[in-house]
Amino acid sequence: MASLIFISLLCATILEQYVSEKPSNSSVTYNAGADLKGQMFSVNRDSWVQLQATGVGTLTSFTVCLRQMSESETNQRFFTLNMNGQFISLVGNVAQMNLTVGGDSDLFNNFFYMYSKNTPWIALCSTWTSSTGMAQVWMDGNPSVRKGLWRNQVFSGQPVLALYGFVGQVTDIHVWSYVLTPSAIASFSKGSVIQQGTVLNWRNVQYSTSGAGRFAAMAEAVEIRNFNELRRKYIHDIAQNLGEAHTLMITLNSNLQAWTERTGELEHLAKVWATFQNRLACVSAVLVDVEEDRTEIGTESESSPPSSDAQTGVSSVVTTS
Repeated sequence: MASLIFISLLCATILEQYVSEKPSNSSVTYNAGADLKGQMFSVNRDSWVQLQATGVGTLTSFTVCLRQMSESETNQRFFTLNMNGQFISLVGNVAQMNLTVGGDSDLFNNFFYMYSKNTPWIALCSTWTSSTGMAQVWMDGNPSVRKGLWRNQVFSGQPVLALYGFVGQVTDIHVWSYVLTPSAIASFSKGSVIQQGTVLNWRNVQYSTSGAGRFAAMAEAVEIRNFNELRRKYIHDIAQNLGEAHTLMITLNSNLQAWTERTGELEHLAKVWATFQNRLACVSAVLVDVEEDRTEIGTESESSPPSSDAQTGVSSVVTTS
């Protein structure tokens, strides 16, 4: 009898905690299936988003990736993946992450996050393999150390990924049934989703929201490849204008030299001629630098992986650029 009372109180406590953590369903939006490319969710303190995979299966390995943007410096819950009561979750901040895999968890110190960023979006990936238990957290393509979690265990059931306990924007959420290669994670961090999620795919997902908005993604999510194309165009235009200026200055220099010899006003015009010579040399040097930049960009574009998916946002869905 005492054990039954204890179990009842425990269940009531768990239910109360769940209800207090997750906002009510007072205004819920459902979507049976959507391509969220270029979209983001804007999640507020009292809102939530659920993404549901269409299939049911088992997981012996996984990779969960997303891009998020937040002003919070305290711990946040970036995602919780539920498979038949077994959970995978990532909680923390830019300095430290706590990854939970089933019945085990550990802290990952993000010592790699020691540089300034030119974009507010942060790419987060978590990986795990059952056979070795090795788990790892990646931030913007940079890895943490590997740690052993929940070895030789299996997840089963229909995957449901929840976003709550988070304030900010989220986009490009994918879940794979295997561990992505470091190069694939690096591509994701730069805005290219080369391989669509096999468990949960941002391009084809069922979702429900309460208090969260769906919007287009922000300009900061523009891919590095697009930036290089824009940079290449500007450098081409600058090189063309400098080339025309270079040709004009050569002509002026020649005319000035001929005029000086013809008029004999060497003392007065020598300074003007010298100025033209100096400016011509400067333009020539700039042209050399521009050509080097054009060559460098061409090399970068040849070595960069092809881009397939743009990026990136949660509670409100916004369209990504």
